[in-house]
Amino acid sequence: MTRRLYFLFAALMLCLIVSCTSVTNVTTAGKHPLTEEKPLMERVEELVSKGDLKGALELYEAENGDDKLLYAILLFNNSRIDDAESVLSGFLVSEPENLDALYYLSLIYNMKGESDNEEKILKQILAADPDNEEANLALGKLYYSKKNFKQAETAFKRGLESGSLDNEARFGYAVLLMKQEKNDEALKQYDTVIKNDPENMFAYIDRGYLKSLKEDYEGAEKDLDVAVKLNPDYIWNYVDRGRTRLYSGKYEEAVKDFDRAIEMDPDIFICYAHRAKAFEALGENDRALADYKKALSENSDYYYGYLPTAMQLYRAGEYKAASEYFLKAYDAEQSQTFILLAAASMMKDGDKFNAKQLVKKHISEIPRDDLMYHISRVYIDPPYEGIAVRKVDEEKIPLTKLQGYFYLAIYYDTFGKSVLSEDFFSKVVEFDFPETLEHRIAEWKLNEIGE
Repeated sequence: MTRRLYFLFAALMLCLIVSCTSVTNVTTAGKHPLTEEKPLMERVEELVSKGDLKGALELYEAENGDDKLLYAILLFNNSRIDDAESVLSGFLVSEPENLDALYYLSLIYNMKGESDNEEKILKQILAADPDNEEANLALGKLYYSKKNFKQAETAFKRGLESGSLDNEARFGYAVLLMKQEKNDEALKQYDTVIKNDPENMFAYIDRGYLKSLKEDYEGAEKDLDVAVKLNPDYIWNYVDRGRTRLYSGKYEEAVKDFDRAIEMDPDIFICYAHRAKAFEALGENDRALADYKKALSENSDYYYGYLPTAMQLYRAGEYKAASEYFLKAYDAEQSQTFILLAAASMMKDGDKFNAKQLVKKHISEIPRDDLMYHISRVYIDPPYEGIAVRKVDEEKIPLTKLQGYFYLAIYYDTFGKSVLSEDFFSKVVEFDFPETLEHRIAEWKLNEIGE
């Protein structure tokens, strides 16, 4: 069998191992243009090059071709997998070290989902030829599918060093590097993938994600713009670009992307969660609350949404529901501050007894030298207020001091002590930590007082 013909089939097999689907059969109309002058191998090669795999097999069987390896490959390409395996197994009895035959047998095992047999054969090939390009790449893909990333990386690197890494394998290698958080190396591989295949949408998506991690939001957005152009019907392009725009402060544009994604599929909860964040940043809190509620109605286990939903419910005066979500946030993150927020919400809802019992239940979890212990004591024993205020005034760490003033302000607010609560909320805002939940709620309360 000529090396050129083997090469044609090798190209076909590489597609097969990546897609795990059989090559579509194409038959020519009428009789095959056979001439007695041309050798059988040459006629088969012509049919294969035209994509007429069925015709090539029929010709080879009709003329009793005697190359068993070629026959097995033709059977394989015509979806006669079991027949191909039988012929290859027979061939390997007489030529057990034929690396081409072993490689195609590994492809058969890949198609049949027999990964252990595939791995065994590929290792057999590499034991005889450690630098075998096809076997190294196939083994890398196999290890990747098994989530054995370290061995997959080793195999891919061998292919990279030999210069044999095809673009699809390189893409897999880039994904592997990204999963291992080797982001700079992954970016280089995606650059090459895109250079070789400028219409690879998923390469732009992944590269955009990596650029976003490096806070190169402009570069990330450009990549996602390309992804949208390549496939405007792929919903996750809008989700990813919307998220990138959200991170870069382009809130109105982010909302438009999430609007488009929700229009395409109204059941994807994360779209509502992200749009809610954009609405919050735009000061559209009622719309943010509606989106948080929708996100959690679609996925009640989305614990990242518990705290912002609780905060918005508190702002909106839905105190009972707010306390429930603050407690959910506590269950997810075990932060004592959420207990105090839940208790304050219960107090605002008129349930002072259970609020006090809640703080009593959890105060033992806090070290006695922790500022939050002294704040919590106030919720249980109001006369302790003077000691707690002194502890807050003496606190040296700005963020901890801010929290102390805030949770006292919330406490005063629940009992209608408006002058004290306004004073302490003002102190919280003066610390200028706008990213904290304490700062945001304090601003809401001050705006509410000022109306």
